Amino acid sequence: MTIVLEPKSKLDLIGAAQLQQDIERYITSKKKVSSLWIVDLSRVKTIGYAGLKILLTLERLAQKRKCRLVLQNPSATVRSIFDAALLTDNFEFEGDELSEEEEASEPDLDRSDSEASFSSLSDTTPPTSQPFQNLVSTIKAKLTEEVVLR
Repeated sequence: MTIVLEPKSKLDLIGAAQLQQDIERYITSKKKVSSLWIVDLSRVKTIGYAGLKILLTLERLAQKRKCRLVLQNPSATVRSIFDAALLTDNFEFEGDELSEEEEASEPDLDRSDSEASFSSLSDTTPPTSQPFQNLVSTIKAKLTEEVVLR
């Protein structure tokens, strides 16, 4: 048996609360544990802090129950939120390839060009600076705090 959760529109405070209710209803009430949990993100337009936190909680719960969690069909915008929060490696994604239209709208930047731009600006600190890394670490620590499902 596979459990499929389908959040809608936004995974903000309200959307995350609804997803938590779905998790409690489908996962904690089942006597037989499913080995595959899918969160279909195809209708999700954006994810906030609460949404990221509930997905991290769901990932921990899946690991605890020896289940596989798959985040399916995230849009490019949603995927970029995971990338910006440095949480991409925490999840398994499926069906997240950019559509041809999205690929065409993405700027084709060579990484070496952007690094050269940073080095040519003496007053600009690149995003790999220590303050930036400290900020990222702080955000990631807050997102990965333990949340107990009721």
